[in-house]
Formats: sequence, C-alpha cells, structure tokens
Amino acid sequence: MKNETRIMLRTVFYAYIALAVVAALGYILVERDLYADLAKSGAANSRVENIKYVVPRETVYLHGDALLQRLKTGGLVVYFRHFATDHRQVPSDETASRHHDITAEELMRTCDIQRPLSDYGKLQAKSVHEGILKNNIPIGRVLSSPYCRTVEGAEIAFGKKPVTHRDLIYAAGKFSVESMSRHINSLLGEQPEAGNTIIMAHKTQMNDLSKIAEGEAYVFEPLGDSSYNLIGRIRPEEWLLAYYNPAALAGFHLQHDVYSKKPG
Repeated sequence: MKNETRIMLRTVFYAYIALAVVAALGYILVERDLYADLAKSGAANSRVENIKYVVPRETVYLHGDALLQRLKTGGLVVYFRHFATDHRQVPSDETASRHHDITAEELMRTCDIQRPLSDYGKLQAKSVHEGILKNNIPIGRVLSSPYCRTVEGAEIAFGKKPVTHRDLIYAAGKFSVESMSRHINSLLGEQPEAGNTIIMAHKTQMNDLSKIAEGEAYVFEPLGDSSYNLIGRIRPEEWLLAYYNPAALAGFHLQHDVYSKKPG
C-alpha cells in the first residue's frame, strides 16, 4: 500500500512538472510571436528602450531677473500646458477616437463634450495676462492645439485669438508620441520674427523632459533647425508675482534635472 501511494505521489509530481514545462514553453512561444508582431508594427521600441524625442541641446535654468530680462528681449519660445481644468466635468467625448482625423473647426464645435477650464484655470490665465502686461513681455505668434480648453486659455492669457495647429493635437490613435515630438521639435527650434512665440498645448509633448503641471510653462531658446536650449520653467502665478519681485519668476524650480544632448 505504501509503495502504491509513493508511486501515485511520484506520478502526480512528475505530471505537475510536465505541465509547468509545457506552460512555460507555451508562454515563451506566445511572447515571441507577440513581440515579433510588435516589432513589425514599430511598437516594440517602447519595450526595448526608452527613446527620448524632445531633448534640448543644453539645459541651464535662468531665474528671477535674468529670465525676466530674456523674456523682455524676445526671441524665445514659451510652451504652456493648458491651464487647470475641471476634472469633475469629464463628459463622454464621442469624437475622441477620431481626433487625429477631424478638423480644428470640428473640434471647436464640440466644446460641450470636452473637459473645460475650471474657474481656477481661468484665474491662472488672467494672472499670466496681467504678469505679461505689467512686465512688458512682448508676445509674437500664439499657437494652440485645436481644443477648446487650449484656445480659451490662450485668448485669456495673451489677448489674441491663437492660430490652431494640427500638429499640437493631443496624442490619440495615429498621432504617436514620435510624430508629435517631431512636430514640436520643429516649432521649439523656430526663431520668432518678433517678440516671443507662445505655444499652448498639452503635457504629452513634454513627457520626455519632465512632468508639466496644468498652467506651467517651459521657456526655450530656439537655435534653428529643430534645435533649442531649455532655459526656464515657470508656474502660472509666478508671472504676476514677478511684477512685485523679479526673484519670483521661476523661483519654484531651482533644480537642473532635465536631460540635454551632449556636445558633439
């Protein structure tokens, strides 16, 4: 009886081992096929390496009066993430899956199903407007993604209707991070003809640099040919505070933690 029990337990043990081996082999084969499919579609890059597309030549943050004087001189590109939105009002946007196909005009007709600016977001935009006026910062072109929250914020903050830019649309569907980054690189490197160029868009394009909060801005020094330096990082309230104390401008961020391309 003991021998029979021992034989039965041994059989069960080997059966479990065999099943585990078969399962492991199956998993390896399935993963291999899946990875091959991903590689064919170009999606495997995200699993192989963390590719960065939006990378400045140099990152040397300016603060206070040094940054304020550069902004007053003009010739910079200031990238804003849209101002604070009301996350309690997130309607069901039936057009979201085809935002890469519809026109800017169509998007502007669907404001009622897009996430809106909150009252605080509008206050942030007004603070930026007041700070820019009081500090005599020249504004040239104003570009915006074709979403209602970005267009409205740009109008409040800069006192003019922005030019909506399809290449600034939020990532969805065929608008991959790579294609979005390629477009934004060109805009960040383009030297303004007058004043400072303003871009009002989303966080996605700046993901390679760092997390950008709603209403926050990155300040770039364009070098031409899709090349640029990153020289500032400004919270919305700091624009107005700088009128009373220039040290407040970019005073929140004193770190130098953004990756830059190495010389050569």
